Amino acid sequence: MSSSFPIQGETTDVSLGGCYVATTFPLAVGTPVDFSIWVGTTRIACKAVIRTSDPGVGNGLQFVDLDQLSTEVLCRHLNSLEAADNELNAPTGAIHPHI
Repeated sequence: MSSSFPIQGETTDVSLGGCYVATTFPLAVGTPVDFSIWVGTTRIACKAVIRTSDPGVGNGLQFVDLDQLSTEVLCRHLNSLEAADNELNAPTGAIHPHI
């Protein structure tokens, strides 16, 4: 017996292999799911499997069949986030003149 109902949650820790979805009522480890996320104007959809379940917190998902186009879109997005993060966290220095 299977059931189908949408669960929405904040998606964090996204990588090419999976992500974490915050939800109050997480699913059991091993549960297969259909997953989708929007990256800009592109919808990425794939099969995934629940790998972690934290009651009252959320689920860790492993992507199972991310297609080539979705992989490329997600990779570009992650690279752009990493570049922006590196720029924001670039070391800063101070000069203290001895006058």
